[in-house]
Amino acid sequence: GENKKNIFYSFSIITLIFFFFYRLFCPPFYYFLILRERKKKKKKKIQFSICSALGQSFIFFTISTFDPLVNATVTTTRKIFSVIYSILFKGNSLSPIGWFGVAIACAGVLADISDKAQASQKTVAPKNKGKKKKKKKTK
Repeated sequence: GENKKNIFYSFSIITLIFFFFYRLFCPPFYYFLILRERKKKKKKKIQFSICSALGQSFIFFTISTFDPLVNATVTTTRKIFSVIYSILFKGNSLSPIGWFGVAIACAGVLADISDKAQASQKTVAPKNKGKKKKKKKTK
């Protein structure tokens, strides 16, 4: 719990410090080019930064709450849906080998979900399995 959050926050602070010093000692000409480019694409970069931060927070939350395997399943499923969305709504296409890859990924995710469902059914067994219920005596 708390230890994992401390690791996440420590990593974020170290990254922030690193990029601060990187920007501080960045060559002026290169910095000028970055500023010029920033003006053109500032909105897109802000959106990308926010999405990246939220994505990293979601990954950290998933791993710390569940486990890395759940995170792998979630991210693989998201990638599958991204590919299918791209094909259906953005006009992109896949080669037959690409479709085969999507099918393998879907099969892997479905097998993982099936294994987890079977495991959860085994752990939730009835308490009185094999025992007969005692009848209450009436007076």
